[in-house]
Amino acid sequence: MFNYTFKLYCVFVSAAETSGGELHLYHRAGDDVVLPCRSPSSSYTCSNVNWFYTRDKNTNFPLEVKDGKVVESSPRAARLNVDSDCSLIINKINAEDAGGYFCGYSMMTVCF
Repeated sequence: MFNYTFKLYCVFVSAAETSGGELHLYHRAGDDVVLPCRSPSSSYTCSNVNWFYTRDKNTNFPLEVKDGKVVESSPRAARLNVDSDCSLIINKINAEDAGGYFCGYSMMTVCF
C-alpha cells in the first residue's frame, strides 16, 4: 500500500509527502486546493483510494474519502471532491481545514 501525506495549515500552506520528501503548496483562504494521490500502478482505480484527515497526530484519522467516495458524515463533505486522478479537491479552504491529509490505496485480493 502506498501512502501520501498532506498537511494543510491555518496559514493556508499544504505539504505533500512524495517518495522521500515534501512538496509545499501555498494557498489563501477561499482557494480551492488539489492534493494529488498517485496510484501505485495502473491497475488501481479511484475506487481503491481512501483519504484520511487528522488535526493532531495523537488522535484518530477519520476517513474523508472511502473507496473513492466522499464520506457524507465528514464536516467537510460539501466542499470535498475526488477527481479522475484520485486527487482530493477541497473547495474554499478555511482554518477548519488545517491538519494532515493522508491518501492510500486499498489492496484488492481476488481468490479463485
